[in-house]
Amino acid sequence: MITSKLLNKFLVFLTLTPFVSFFLSKTSIELPYYDIICFPILLIWVILFSKQRIKRIPKFLIFYILYSLYIIIWAILSNNGWKLALHSISFILFYLIVYNTYFSEKFIQKLFLIFKITIVVAFIFSIIQFFLPEFFISDHFIEISSEGTMYTTRRPSIFSFGNNNDMGLSLLPMFSLLISYLFTKTRKFNIYIFWFSLVGIIAILSNSRYIILGFVLVILQIPIVVRSNHVKYLSAVIIVFIIVFVFTSYVGYQYDEFKEQRLLVEGSFEESSRYLALEAFLKYFPEAPWFGTGKHLTKEIDEFLAGRSSQIHVGYLSHLVSYGIIGSLLLFTSWILILIRLIKNARHSKYWGAAFGWLIFIWANFTFVRYSLISYGLLYIFVIDRFYATRIIKQSWNEKIGMYT
Repeated sequence: MITSKLLNKFLVFLTLTPFVSFFLSKTSIELPYYDIICFPILLIWVILFSKQRIKRIPKFLIFYILYSLYIIIWAILSNNGWKLALHSISFILFYLIVYNTYFSEKFIQKLFLIFKITIVVAFIFSIIQFFLPEFFISDHFIEISSEGTMYTTRRPSIFSFGNNNDMGLSLLPMFSLLISYLFTKTRKFNIYIFWFSLVGIIAILSNSRYIILGFVLVILQIPIVVRSNHVKYLSAVIIVFIIVFVFTSYVGYQYDEFKEQRLLVEGSFEESSRYLALEAFLKYFPEAPWFGTGKHLTKEIDEFLAGRSSQIHVGYLSHLVSYGIIGSLLLFTSWILILIRLIKNARHSKYWGAAFGWLIFIWANFTFVRYSLISYGLLYIFVIDRFYATRIIKQSWNEKIGMYT
């Protein structure tokens, strides 16, 4: 186990993702931000660990390594999917780096402070975007949402330049990590009410259903973490919802319009993009059930969707079509084993932020398609889990020493 100032600096740098990716978008660099981020990970691996022997590889990583090899083979055969292959290899190296590194409590506290600043800044930008819809939004994001109304257009806050889904896959996991950390430090209700209210307002103004439900998922930590005072915490949650409702209504957000234009716009389930995804899955999955098509979207599937949807809008179904039963078993098994590992650590450490942060990613793939784990909020899940896992090991070791002294 090592300590690394280089890795710490890189992790602090990642917190600047919304603004670094913004500045990169104004240059002539054509590589997407998260593709660029893969190269520092590879470099850190070469500098710190290329000559060191990895003593133990967790089960989930074995499945994920096999999945990465599967993706690389498909990329070679179809000349498609190289980005996913790059991200998969980068995540493997990132995980091995992080879980062979010691993080001090002082450094982790610094990360949590930056998470707080990120939430406050995201809140301010969300409010500005409510009145100025094109403020600090990438050209690509404007292009894909320019025809929407106030209640259908997504508001990404500061999170549109790295990846369109960074609000859900970075802000929400960081919020989950922060809230669980606060549970270990204080029982002051006003602190929870403050942070839940800020993120709740961001979630509502985003107009994104999966982000709103992801926010609710974070709230579900409370009955697990809190063993007493359930009535007080329930009261705090009710207060949060009241604050969110009153504030958003005050700035002009009409919930009846949101209900009609966003929640119920698709009518019945048969008219929804999820039903269309199911139709596409049932039609094209049987054509290549074991190994898939090797592509995210074939010409035939694109013609079938006929502009009604940009893709098979359920990540799990889309992956089964693209990479078949073999590839999907490898990937989904690795995801499940990650969740089991995070829950196991949470039960010992009483810190549930990482497990719930990962659940947000699991939930999100029911609503869109995202297989890459190179999203900066997701990466912090493993950093923080490593910190608490190290504390578990230390506590266990101290207890064993105490038995013989």
